[in-house]
Amino acid sequence: QELFHLKVKNRASLDLKEGIGCTSEHAITAKHIICTLPLGCLQDGISIPPGATREEDQKHFLFPKNFLSQEKVEAINALGSAVMDKVAIAFEEKWWPDSMEILNMISGQESKPTWHVWPSFHVENFIDPDAYETGCVTGNVLLCYLTGAFAEAMELKSDEEVMISCMEFLRKSFKQDAYGIPDPIGFRMTRWRWDPYSRGSWTILQKHAKIRPPKSTRNN
Repeated sequence: QELFHLKVKNRASLDLKEGIGCTSEHAITAKHIICTLPLGCLQDGISIPPGATREEDQKHFLFPKNFLSQEKVEAINALGSAVMDKVAIAFEEKWWPDSMEILNMISGQESKPTWHVWPSFHVENFIDPDAYETGCVTGNVLLCYLTGAFAEAMELKSDEEVMISCMEFLRKSFKQDAYGIPDPIGFRMTRWRWDPYSRGSWTILQKHAKIRPPKSTRNN
């Protein structure tokens, strides 16, 4: 979506004569355009999500009718898009041992094959010139990577709800409901499934899928 540092506005326009409209009111014309899209965006371009209203349809990017061959449509729909989200939670000072780099958690009965509840926390080391103003200094931040159905469920919650879930899990794991683990001072979370320019993290072969679909998408 970024071209020459200009954000593309009219993504749905496939008429090269009109050029590419940008939010800066500039237009860029070209004889040919090479466009790559994540699988989730391709699937969005084929059909409107179930339950969407007509007003929502207008905001949705759709390929023109018969723009893609039926073989390509079937190949695209046969693939899946996995999601992995990053949760960063910062503390005023670290409450874990200095030597710790990764804190692996045992979720027990809460976890399922596609439901990994707060699997591990990584100590984040970064260089941020504003770190001492925000309080998020290097070594005081824990990162957790969410995957599968758990990641998709967390994406539907607010940042505050996800942070509460994370802190409740940590305190429950250490049996420190009211003390020991302090309240966080900062929180961030990615939401790749709901990002309109991503709709997922990477392409996967769905259950019972064959190798043919990826090859089909590469055929002219």
